[in-house]
Amino acid sequence: MTLKFFERRGKVIVPHPAKSSQINFRLFILASAFIILSVIVFSPLWVAWRKLPGGGKIIDEYNSAIYRRSKKEPVAYITGSKEFWSHDFIVNHSTLVPRPETEILTHKIIKIFKNKKINILDIGTGSGCILLSILKELKFSKGVGIDISPKAIKIAEENSKRMKLFNR
Repeated sequence: MTLKFFERRGKVIVPHPAKSSQINFRLFILASAFIILSVIVFSPLWVAWRKLPGGGKIIDEYNSAIYRRSKKEPVAYITGSKEFWSHDFIVNHSTLVPRPETEILTHKIIKIFKNKKINILDIGTGSGCILLSILKELKFSKGVGIDISPKAIKIAEENSKRMKLFNR
């Protein structure tokens, strides 16, 4: 049984080399046309955007963010914030990025101590997201966050001020 035998019966499994190269050539032409169209259409817009007041700075920041992300830097460090327990917290390289699983711990603590007055010590507080989220829910409680990093303490203080919990 030859290739011609299968071709006559319409059961060709292997694509014909000539047809395959034609398809590849057509895809190449289509991709090239798309690239040329993109350059023609979007380049003037890009140049015009750069000329707007502050436009160049925005584009530079965008390019910097893309570069940082390509190096696998967490998005939270690039944006400078991370959502935790429905609140936005400031984060940077001095703090760890809050993990979603930690919200389970937060939920359990809030559930156990709801309507009770407790004192909380958060060792290695980082951004303070755990302590502050708990204090936000437990209205009668107080807490202290400590960390070895002075930079992390500054971030935690800023987060506590933003959440109006600095004196608790």
